[in-house]
Amino acid sequence: MKGLHARIALLVALSVMVTGCGDIDLDASPEKRADNATEAFHILEKEGVLPKLDRSDSLVGIDADDDGIRDDIETFIEQKSVPEPQKEGLRTFARGMQDIQAADQITPEIAGSITDTYSAEYFCLTAFSDNMDEMLRIFSEVEAFTANTPKRAERYLEYTEAMDGRNMSLPSSSRCSEVGQ
Repeated sequence: MKGLHARIALLVALSVMVTGCGDIDLDASPEKRADNATEAFHILEKEGVLPKLDRSDSLVGIDADDDGIRDDIETFIEQKSVPEPQKEGLRTFARGMQDIQAADQITPEIAGSITDTYSAEYFCLTAFSDNMDEMLRIFSEVEAFTANTPKRAERYLEYTEAMDGRNMSLPSSSRCSEVGQ
């Protein structure tokens, strides 16, 4: 969690620098503030603090190899220093996150079906990992990076609202064995 707080602090600091050495115009239009935040994200990407993410207007973004994972998210996963079975679990999770964006509509039934495709990976890889905090952080980053535009974030909120109140079961130990744990 410390890393996340440090990144947020860095983003805020960069936003202040980008807006003019601390002279923040609180009366600036939302568009101007958004431009400053976008520029701060570009700086963080250029310096390698954040991965370079697809920010196109498309809900699904670019998936050139058609494997169900947005290319920028796949690159992010490949750069992680985790064993291959954990990377495969992250890929499955990323496909589930991408399915949220690709769905024609989000209903409780569709949301439940999507969740079922990746819940075992999420639970098993975090609960039984040698480094649970690291895996939780990576899953959270994949989740956040997939919903990285207003349109994508809105779709993800539709999904979470559809999941509200839904009961979920923990995967069996044999299912955890299937995902590399």
